[in-house]
Amino acid sequence: MKKTYFSVPVKNINVLFRRFFFLLFTLFFCINSLCLFIAIVSPFINPKYFWLPALFGLFFKIFFLANCIFIIGYFLYRSKRGIVACLLAFTISIPSLAANFGFHFREDKYEQNDALRLMTYNCTSFGWFKNPDYEGVVSNIRNANPDILCLQEYYKHTKKHKKLLQFLSNEMGFKYYYEYTTRVLKSKNQVGQAYFSKIPLHNFSPIVFSNNTSNGASYVDIYLKNDTVRLINVHFQSIRLHEKEYDITNLKPLEPSEGGKSNQLIISLEKIRNAFRRRSYQTMQVDSVIKNSPYKVIVCGDFNDTPNSYLYKTLTNSLDDSYLKTNFGIGSSFAGKIPGLRIDYILTDPDIKVAKTFVWRHVGGQHYPLVSDILLDNK
Repeated sequence: MKKTYFSVPVKNINVLFRRFFFLLFTLFFCINSLCLFIAIVSPFINPKYFWLPALFGLFFKIFFLANCIFIIGYFLYRSKRGIVACLLAFTISIPSLAANFGFHFREDKYEQNDALRLMTYNCTSFGWFKNPDYEGVVSNIRNANPDILCLQEYYKHTKKHKKLLQFLSNEMGFKYYYEYTTRVLKSKNQVGQAYFSKIPLHNFSPIVFSNNTSNGASYVDIYLKNDTVRLINVHFQSIRLHEKEYDITNLKPLEPSEGGKSNQLIISLEKIRNAFRRRSYQTMQVDSVIKNSPYKVIVCGDFNDTPNSYLYKTLTNSLDDSYLKTNFGIGSSFAGKIPGLRIDYILTDPDIKVAKTFVWRHVGGQHYPLVSDILLDNK
C-alpha cells in the first residue's frame, strides 16, 4: 500500500506564525493598556481606601513608553485598528504626561538681584548617617547660594552640628534659622527638618504627622515689603525600602525569624502600601494648612511620590508646580538607583511669579536639590 504524505506550504506556516505573534502582541497591548488606564486614574483614588492603583501610578511613564512602542508595532503590522487603539490610549494619557513632563522651552530673562532664591534639599543626613558625602552636600549649597534653604532629613549630630552651623551662618550668611526634630535617634542625635534664611523668618509652627516615624512638616511666614508668604517645608512618608529591596529580581525567601513572611516581595509591598496610606493622611493635614492660610503659600520638600499620585494631585489643585511652569523635561530629583524619578517639588501660589525652577544636578546624597528663583518684592 502506497503511503501518502501531507505537506503544509511554507507560505501558510509564515501566515500562521504571523497571526500568532499578532495575537500575542495584541494581548500584551491590552494588558499594558489596562495598566496604563489604572495609572491614569490613580491620582483620583485615595490610597486610604484602595492603595493598589497608586502602585500602578508609580510606573505610568513605563506604561506610556510601552504604548508608544505598540504604536510602532501596529504600524509595522499595518493594523489600522491597533493604531487607532494606541492613539486613543495616547490621547487619554496627555493630562498625566503634562504632570510628568515640562514643556516650557523659552527661558524668561530676569535679574538675579530681583529674585528670591529658594532651595529645597533632602540632604540625606549630610552623609553622616548613611553615606560619607558631607562635602558634596555642602558644595551644592555653597554653589547654588540660596536666600532660603529648606532641608529634609536634617541630621543633628552632637559633635558635628556646630561645624555645620558655622558654615551656614559664617560662610553662607544665613542669619536666621529654625530646626524641627521629628525623631530622636540616640540620646543627643536627632533627625528632622530645618530652615536657613538670609531674611527674617516668623511664626514657625510644626505640622505633626501622627502616623509616622521620622517624617514631618512645618511652616514659617516671610514678611516682604508688600506681601506675606507662608513657606511650608514637607517630608512626606518614606517607603523605607532597603537597598536590596529595590532589585525585585534578587528577592529571596526569608527565614521564619524575620517576621514569618515567606518572601521579601511581600514585605516590600506591605511597606509600599503603608507608605501610600500614611501619605494620604499627611496630605490631608498639609492641604488643610494650605486652605486655611491667610497668606499666599509655597510648599517645598521631599514628597516621596511621583506626579502621578493622589498626593501631588491634591496639592496641585490649588498650587502650581513651578518646575513645569518654567522648565523642559522630566526634572528627576532622585539620585539613587531608580532613574527618571521626580519626588522633590516646589509648589507655589498661582499669584506668585516664578522666574525659573531647576534641578541642581550635582551629586551630594540620594537627592538632587531643587532651586527656584521667585520674583517677589523681597529686597
